Amino acid sequence: MSVHYAHLLRDVSTETCQDLERFQQWAGAHPLKQSLLQQSRLPVWWHESLFQEFTQAHPNTTPSALSILRLLSQHKRLGLLSDILESLRRDRLETMEVYWHTARWLNPSEVSDFERLLEQKFGKPVVLHQKKRSDLVLGGILLWDDRMLDLSLFPVFSSLYHEAIHALTSS
Repeated sequence: MSVHYAHLLRDVSTETCQDLERFQQWAGAHPLKQSLLQQSRLPVWWHESLFQEFTQAHPNTTPSALSILRLLSQHKRLGLLSDILESLRRDRLETMEVYWHTARWLNPSEVSDFERLLEQKFGKPVVLHQKKRSDLVLGGILLWDDRMLDLSLFPVFSSLYHEAIHALTSS
């Protein structure tokens, strides 16, 4: 969910991001407020009152930051702000860190081809980190940001295993 909000906010100014971080620091300085922000069960009026309290304490907040905070408060999503800001930080990085967990190391030529393919997909330079895992047979698992793409044969083998167990126990 926070990544979705972050993609919508990709083009916000640096000043707006600073104001959003100021809200996060302000709420974080009060442990009760910080813990209550994580509660989506609290009524909307509570989130909106927290927003109002912040705007009174920080009257020079940019209009765009106020709009974002108002939107988050109206949808009881102020607790996602730290995740949203983290996604924004990752989006603004010039390079993207991607992790490839695999059964075998890729050779330098394969790494170069893989990075080029990922750069086309993500639209920015990619740094590929490899990790060899003995529990994988073929393929690998691609990790980036807060996403995962399982390209290994583990799901196939797992499914076959469970089907075989089911067939053996049902006869």
